Amino acid sequence: MRNPARFGARRRALRFEFLEDRKLLAVVPDGFTETAVATGLTSPITMDIEADGRIWLAYQDGRIEVIENDQLLPTPAFQLDADGSGERGLQGIELDPNFESNHYLYVYYTAASPESHNRLSRLTVDPLTENTIVPGSEVVLLDLPFFSTFPQNQDPIWHMGGAIHFLQDGTIAVQVGDHLNNSQVQDLDEPLGKVLRVNPDGTPAGDNPYYNAADGIGWRDYVWSSGLRNPFSGDVDPATGRYFINDVGQGAWEEINDATLPGANFGWPTTEGGFDPGAFPQFDQPFHAYSHAEDVAITGGAFYSPQIDQFPVEYQGKYFYSQFGAGAIKVIDPDNPADNQTFLTSAAFPMNIEFAADGSMYYIARGAGAGGAPGIGTGQVLKVQYAASIPPQIVQQPADLLRSVGYSAAFTASAAGSTPLSYQWQRDSGEGFADIPGATGAELALASVALEDSGALFRVVVTNEFGTATSDAALLEVTTDTPPVPMIELPLEGAVYRAGDVITFSGSAADAQDGELPPAQLTWQVDFHHDDHLHPFLPPTSGLTGAQFTVPVNSETAANVWFRIHLTATDSAGLTTETSRDVYPVVSEFTPTANVDGVSIEVDGQPKVTPINIPGVVNVNRTLGAPAFATTGEGLVYFDQWLDGEAERQRVIATPEDDTAYVALYRTYEFGEPVYASDLPLAETPSNGWGPIELDTSNGEDVGGDGNPITLNGQVYAKGLGVHAYSEVAYDLNGAFQRFVSDIGVDDENAPNGSVVFSVLADGQQVFTSGLMTNQSETQTVDLDVSGVTRLTLIVEDGGNGNGSDHADWADARFFSVAATPVVSVNFQLDGVPTPVGYLADAGEVYADRGNGWSYGWQSDHTDVSRDRDVNADQRLDTLLHFHDGQDWEIELPNGDYLVTASIGDAGFPSDHTLNVEGVNYWTQQPLAANEFLFQSQVVTVADGRLTLDSGPAPDKATRINYLEIKAVEGGGQLLPFAAADVDLDGHLNLDDVLAFAAGWGLDGSALSLEQRVGQGDLDFDGDTDNADWDLLDARWIAEGNAPLSLAAVLNPIAGDYSRDGVVDPADHQVWRASYGSTTSLAADGNGDGRVDAADYTVWRDNLGASIPSAPTQGSVEAAVEPSPVLLALTDPAQPAASRDDNGSTLPELQPAVSRFDPFLEFDRPQRQSESAGEGLDRAASLDAAYGELSQDETDASGLQLRPVSGVGRPLSAWRYK
Repeated sequence: MRNPARFGARRRALRFEFLEDRKLLAVVPDGFTETAVATGLTSPITMDIEADGRIWLAYQDGRIEVIENDQLLPTPAFQLDADGSGERGLQGIELDPNFESNHYLYVYYTAASPESHNRLSRLTVDPLTENTIVPGSEVVLLDLPFFSTFPQNQDPIWHMGGAIHFLQDGTIAVQVGDHLNNSQVQDLDEPLGKVLRVNPDGTPAGDNPYYNAADGIGWRDYVWSSGLRNPFSGDVDPATGRYFINDVGQGAWEEINDATLPGANFGWPTTEGGFDPGAFPQFDQPFHAYSHAEDVAITGGAFYSPQIDQFPVEYQGKYFYSQFGAGAIKVIDPDNPADNQTFLTSAAFPMNIEFAADGSMYYIARGAGAGGAPGIGTGQVLKVQYAASIPPQIVQQPADLLRSVGYSAAFTASAAGSTPLSYQWQRDSGEGFADIPGATGAELALASVALEDSGALFRVVVTNEFGTATSDAALLEVTTDTPPVPMIELPLEGAVYRAGDVITFSGSAADAQDGELPPAQLTWQVDFHHDDHLHPFLPPTSGLTGAQFTVPVNSETAANVWFRIHLTATDSAGLTTETSRDVYPVVSEFTPTANVDGVSIEVDGQPKVTPINIPGVVNVNRTLGAPAFATTGEGLVYFDQWLDGEAERQRVIATPEDDTAYVALYRTYEFGEPVYASDLPLAETPSNGWGPIELDTSNGEDVGGDGNPITLNGQVYAKGLGVHAYSEVAYDLNGAFQRFVSDIGVDDENAPNGSVVFSVLADGQQVFTSGLMTNQSETQTVDLDVSGVTRLTLIVEDGGNGNGSDHADWADARFFSVAATPVVSVNFQLDGVPTPVGYLADAGEVYADRGNGWSYGWQSDHTDVSRDRDVNADQRLDTLLHFHDGQDWEIELPNGDYLVTASIGDAGFPSDHTLNVEGVNYWTQQPLAANEFLFQSQVVTVADGRLTLDSGPAPDKATRINYLEIKAVEGGGQLLPFAAADVDLDGHLNLDDVLAFAAGWGLDGSALSLEQRVGQGDLDFDGDTDNADWDLLDARWIAEGNAPLSLAAVLNPIAGDYSRDGVVDPADHQVWRASYGSTTSLAADGNGDGRVDAADYTVWRDNLGASIPSAPTQGSVEAAVEPSPVLLALTDPAQPAASRDDNGSTLPELQPAVSRFDPFLEFDRPQRQSESAGEGLDRAASLDAAYGELSQDETDASGLQLRPVSGVGRPLSAWRYK
């Protein structure tokens, strides 16, 4: 054995090293080599490279360091005051295109003060040192809103985005994530989920697609593109200007989006991955999308367009991108996304990619333990080059190890150089190095070390055809000391959490040599796991025996999440041991749905076809958004309220403790007589591809009036528009209508030729597209809500093959207004001036009974802002009242639905307006010139006895209202029945709903809330539960594939008929079996004691074969049920024998059976995290007990026998009547 004193000076540096923290180099293509430029890094995040090869390396915690000549400089260049928690921190770094002369460096990071928010700043590099930042040189260019001001999540720690890039024109693209506030992503007046394009001084670029300085500078003016979730990385091709954004997806897809052109909207949160452009014509498809089956996060990207083309020609001009979870870098052709190849594999969580001027690739490998959490000192910057004759180079030296007697040890090294590389490990036990037989890999594993191994040195020799490299020697120290034993005391094993809970963790560690370890030798870390990856939650922290944290209520919305609490103990010898405890959530389901089928409800901003059962962690906040209208099988329907009484379409819910349905209620309205498009004046001279448009005839030829009767697929229409592609026809509706309907198609007059695409724009936004239609296409019907639309534009384009024979028809095109009866009209005016006939005057007085039969007025005195301009001849438009900041106007009205028309504008001055009527938005920041006016009509619902107008966040005196006309909707509209028939509102249609329906049969619910009415089976909301409601329940029950119910059996079930079909048969046994032990699902509670147990089995057995009148009688009923551990067959001894059991007894032949529905599946469902671990076993044991009484031959009153059957391993959930 070597003299221990020889190694005494080195002993303190030894450590117990976890193998997963050490990563080999990636696997690169033949002819390429990879070398490690910088290692031992903690959370490197991004970088940029100067023309001379100097690398500016950014870390999440705000550090900036420099790599020169492929060596990391020892002194940091700068430290930003950054908040680096979660995914916050320094995210973007970019050199100015004129860096050589101005020395500017731009950064995007989470500023910690005055409170956390993201910021774009400019730093200046010291031209004397060339590798440090001038102190005090930071210039703040753009501050995003404080996190605390966001509407959904005021403390976001994920989805920051953060990459910044100079575009070819010298502007800066700032990629901003949704910050877990995806309700703002599609709002151009908010910065989240956008690319903001700014000048180098931080001001918005003047040619941004939505820039309009005339109405003041807002976030809209900064927007270049939108619809992004977490645009973490991307690049601009220096050769072509092509701009790609890598958007990290949610649960299914990763995207590369082409943002080269202005105004692109990539669809988040409505879409993710590729989508049907016909369904979402307003969005832009991703350039490339791949599923999470391939990888979970796209975290880096760069175009290969360096000054020197080092890589082979097949890589030049291509786009390289990192797959974080898969550990790969792939390469895709920007001109052909189908050309998509893997470049390198086995990388240690690759991130940012950059190409140096000499054509070398540099990338960051964050390196980590299991799941990808950033480890201490696990990050690297790696370099990939193309060369054919490079000798080996050791890039990762084997490390010294300290191990206890009997423990394993593993030395790891990696090398770069031309492949193939061969490895040979050597050992020196005091007599010089000698080869270890069979040790020819990059890792040397020793299964069990002994004291005599202590002091041995190990190294590896790497060889290729161009040379040899030998690693440093690594020392193995073996000690009789044993590693410490950490113990997590809290949370307890099996503990669960809900969002908002405070999780307390505590623990200790014992060591055989040191005794109980002090807090300084304990290190805690908490990671938040999601599916197969994780997010850091609490960083490694020492010096504590425990602490606590609060589970955010605004967090990841998926259900497959959990916290892993790590405790690492280190003893005085340097030995370490880690233990961990997982804490799983309590999970439930919530079900967004509607009272009519076909409604798509947004969940956290993403549209979901309803009903849909969504699992989630209890108490996590979710956002639901019901559309204002929907086209369904009932036609056009309008939102009324949520079943639980919530009036707003957009709402936030806390994921409920119990499975719960959230039902959006819709109603229909009666419409007045149609107004035909051909009878309305046009907004402007229309465009038409051949001759003029024709009114009420087909397009014909080039002379006006030469058309034929409009005819589509043989049907002739008396009204409509005949056009020829390309055609554009616009109408100024000014909010006067609520519905537009038209049949569309290629007119029969040119059959079989012609191909076109129809589309409809509402105030410039596409709201309908037909897809390609030919002369042979079926006629389509457009049915659109146009409430509040000022201008409607009808467009027909050619089908892509020229416009020959493209005669298109808007057949029977017509507009409707909701049928309504005038109630009251109010003119807003200066006191004392003439009041228009038929109007009440409002001159700004505070709300009060005006003595004219009406109570109305302002929240505060507004007489100071009443005006009469004496400009416009229409007195209604010549007068107005300004809204004071934050003040409302109200009028007393009975609760109900009203068609409300409002007019805004100022006859004397330019103006800017925001107006909401009873929570329904009419205009937002609508600019108008002097003597320009807008009006519109919308249906609103009064629920508190007052109709309320407000100007939202508009500045004082901005909004100016002229007049108001209020009409009562005729008939109040018709609330549609609850077609899903989910009586107990748990999101599932099952026998629990049937029991609830039966309990409410015949009850008077007219005084109950709508939710309470549904709870007793009143599905049509008429105030009682009757046959009409049964028809709804029965129809849905059958539509979902269930076996028929019997209404008589539902209302008055016979004993043992648990499936409520009127017959006691094996289907009832399945109901009993599935619900055994339940105190909530009681369809099989045959004795009514509030629990499904063995006694209820006896009830079923004793009544087997019974039926209600008109149901099938017993006759000879054959069944097979599954007692445990044997199978008992119910047989009729009178039937002929077909087989014998093990005892030689005859058994009847069981006829082929007809499969029947098993109403309950819960018994065999996977156990939830929140379910007691022993519950399933207890239930199975109880079933054994229930069947135990039948373990011998037994004959019931009917003469049928229950007998053991051998050799049968499955139940037969089936039967047959003979």
